[in-house]
Amino acid sequence: MAAPGAIRLSISISANEWTSRYRKLAACPVSPPDVARADDATRAVYEAELTQLVEVLVAGFRGAHASERAWSFLAVLSGAAAMARAVKDPRIRAEILAAARTAAKAI
Repeated sequence: MAAPGAIRLSISISANEWTSRYRKLAACPVSPPDVARADDATRAVYEAELTQLVEVLVAGFRGAHASERAWSFLAVLSGAAAMARAVKDPRIRAEILAAARTAAKAI
């Protein structure tokens, strides 16, 4: 059973592939602003992992504009996660995540 508020997608990628690639990126204890200030080697590693994750999404989205949709999807979810973690009020956090869920489903 999915977690409350989880986003369900109809994209055809293996759960193991998605989990493996996403965990590698999500395990990074840094945020994009931190990476932006990092050295070139760190930025290159982050870029490579991010690009691999998007490639998995592209394969799942398929069709016209799959790459654009994949980048949009990832940007919406990662931005919402960062915003939700940063706010104190649980109601605002829930509103941010609900809005992101709606936006992600539209992609």
